[in-house]
Amino acid sequence: MVSDRRDPFKAKMEMKILDFSGRQLWSKTVPVNMTANTSTEFYKTSTKELVNKMDTTQIVFSVKLMDGSKLIASNLSYFSSPKDLKLPKPTISKVVAVSDKGYSITLSSDKLVKDLYLNTEENGQFSDNYFDLLPGEKVTVTFKTKEKVENFGDKLKLFSLTDSF
Repeated sequence: MVSDRRDPFKAKMEMKILDFSGRQLWSKTVPVNMTANTSTEFYKTSTKELVNKMDTTQIVFSVKLMDGSKLIASNLSYFSSPKDLKLPKPTISKVVAVSDKGYSITLSSDKLVKDLYLNTEENGQFSDNYFDLLPGEKVTVTFKTKEKVENFGDKLKLFSLTDSF
């Protein structure tokens, strides 16, 4: 772990291996006592020991750094290259609401979504784009625009790695 904070902090690192439907196959939580402006190793194991006999084309490694219930940072890693992943076709739900600066888009999925890309022909900017979405988790993205767009949700297109094959 790397910290560029000026003060030390305490947190917990939650590590999980999930299949692409969200089923937890392995987990470990490690306390973190991070020194200011340093890098520190808090957990070490071999990939072979970690994945054991799991099918590496159907799992994802999730790490979340938590301060109580507050998410400080998160990362997903894969044990196979994207072209070798056996990705299921996800059903993505979206809820679009008008916000004071444009639109708020809340996304969730029943399966892992690899490389989710949001697109629209409308003028504006997404707060985030091209990310992975874990099954059962909700992510809210904003679309900043000064224009009012009729039926914006219908004009919003979602693409992922599974759409490329």
